[in-house]
Parts: sequence; C-alpha cells; structure tokens
Amino acid sequence: MEMDTLVKDHLHSQAKINATPCDEMGIEQLIATFSESEEAYLQKTAKFLIEWFSPQEFLSLHTSGTTGTPKQITVRKEHMIHSAMLTGAFLQLQAGDRALCVLPTDYIAGKMMLVRALVLGLSLELFPPSGTPFAATSDNFDFVALTPMQAMKSLGELHRAKKIILGGAPISAAMEAQLQEIPTEIYATYGMTETVSHIALRPIAPKARHSRIYTTIGKSRVWQDSKGCLVIDCPEVAEEEIHTHDVVRLHGAHAFEWLGRLDNIINSGGVKIYPEGVEHKLASFISDRFFIWKEADTLLGDRVILLIEGREADYPHLLENLQKETIFSKYELPKKIYFLPHFQLTESGKIQREGTAKLLL
Repeated sequence: MEMDTLVKDHLHSQAKINATPCDEMGIEQLIATFSESEEAYLQKTAKFLIEWFSPQEFLSLHTSGTTGTPKQITVRKEHMIHSAMLTGAFLQLQAGDRALCVLPTDYIAGKMMLVRALVLGLSLELFPPSGTPFAATSDNFDFVALTPMQAMKSLGELHRAKKIILGGAPISAAMEAQLQEIPTEIYATYGMTETVSHIALRPIAPKARHSRIYTTIGKSRVWQDSKGCLVIDCPEVAEEEIHTHDVVRLHGAHAFEWLGRLDNIINSGGVKIYPEGVEHKLASFISDRFFIWKEADTLLGDRVILLIEGREADYPHLLENLQKETIFSKYELPKKIYFLPHFQLTESGKIQREGTAKLLL
C-alpha cells in the first residue's frame, strides 16, 4: 500500500481502530474487513481510509446543507491533521485514550474522529450511527463526539465518558441545564466543514465551568464584518479567511458569543429577532422538533411563528401558556403555531427551515 508521506509521518504508533493497531499491515486489514462488511458505516469507513492514505494532498468533502444547498469542497489533509492536533491539545487528550465514534464517517464529524485517532494515538471504537450511542457497549471512554440529540437520549450514560464534544445542531436551554448536572467535561463546538470541524469550543459542564462564550483554538482569530457577522482567520485549518452568516457578540480577538444566523433574522415592527435565541427559551415547553420562522404581517412587516413537527392535540393551550411567561418579549412571542407531520431534513438529519416553511406557507 502506497501511503501519503504526510499522513504516514503523522500516523501515531499507538493508534488503534476497533482494537486493530494502525500500522501499515493493520490499516490494510481494516480496509479489507470493512470493505467486505454488510454494514454501510464500515464500508464508508473503508472508503475514507483508502482516500486518507492515498498519495493525494486533498480530500473531497460534502457540506451538510443546513444553511444552504449541500456542496462539495476540497480540503487539505494537512489541515485535518492540524485540526486533530489542536483538539488534542485543547482537551489534553493522551495517546492510548479510549474514544468512541457513533457518527457517520461520510461527514466531517465522523471523518475527524478517525483522523484524531490516527494522529493522536487514540484507541477508537466504531459503532453504527445511532440515537442511543452508548447502547451498543458497556465500556467507558476518555473522549466522545456526539450530536445534541444523541446526548439528550443518553443523559443517564454520559458519565461514562470523561470528555464529550457536541456539534451539528443548537443546544437548547433546557438541555444545557440538564447537562450541567453531569460531572463529565462537556463542550459545545463551533465550526463547519470548511474549517474541518471546529475552531472554537465553550464549556457546558460541569456547572462550575459553564459559559456562553466560545474560545478559539490554535492561532484562530475572529472579528465582525459590517453586518455583525463572524469572520474567521484560522491559518492552521483553512487557506483563506472565512466569512460566515453567524451574528455574534465579540469578546476580544479569540472569543465570541453566538447570537444566530443572519439569514434567519426576523425584523418585526423594526425589532430584530434572532430565532435561535427564541428557540433556546422555548425548548423546555416542546418535546418534538420545532423552529421559529416568520410570516407577513400588515402591521409588523413580519411576525414570529412557531412550527412544530407533531400533533396539535399534544400541545393543548400552548400559545396561551407561552403568553403567561415573562422570558419572552412581546415581539419574540410566537403569534401563531403551526403543526406539521414531518419537517424537511438534510441528508445528515438537520432541519431545512426554509424548505419546511414552504410546505406550510
């Protein structure tokens, strides 16, 4: 097997995947075994390992499509290696640490768990992507990456990991409050496919360390453009500055608070409403998937509405109950609630807000 020189130079001698040592012979064995497996997640892992160890400098990745049309981009393997090293340094991961991957390895989050294992010398266990990630094993782990949904369905099991990073979707206020009671170190991540995983993290748990502020890792620095959106310079993981549509409140050149997406801002009666902030407040009232959107209003221009993936019968008097709450401003409070049997989702399971709203409006 002809290995990429850069990848080979950064292949840690203690790296293991499913207990198989990741030397040249071990990698060939893993690729052969996974390729012949009937499990789709193992076949996808084999495909990635073939691409990772091939002589090419770049890899093709697909964005999730959460905030727009999914697209194919190319990233340098060098940047993925740097990202793994930065995460390892920030979280103080050690060679030999046990890690768990229950994320799809055809998207960046799953791919980076593989790269972290190979570069940092972790002992990685792969299991099928699942909403209940700890159900497949009784083992404890030093490091796990999860989506918020996976974490929410595993609250009673999260103590089995020493360090957890969460990404891929917003974390509700209700969930954050529950996570703070867990002794595990839990971090929310900020990043995107273009930054080969995250470039900033913020602590959620334990409670004493909780913060709403993200801190950048490595040499990354941040500032705002004229619209208040985040601009990132992360030379270790990206070729150029990245201009986002994320509206933030800066706390210096290396820290920021995320407010919401510029694309989603609702101007209601001249007041800017950040849907993500309202959703954070709403989370304790709604057990199904939901999001805040807008519809035309003759007086306000646009008014706030709430879309719920569920049955109206399950939420009797919800609007009246919300109107009694003091946590919402009069502009934030949904003026109407709509129920849909199913939301439109991206391939990676994230809500397509605009596509879903078009079904209704």
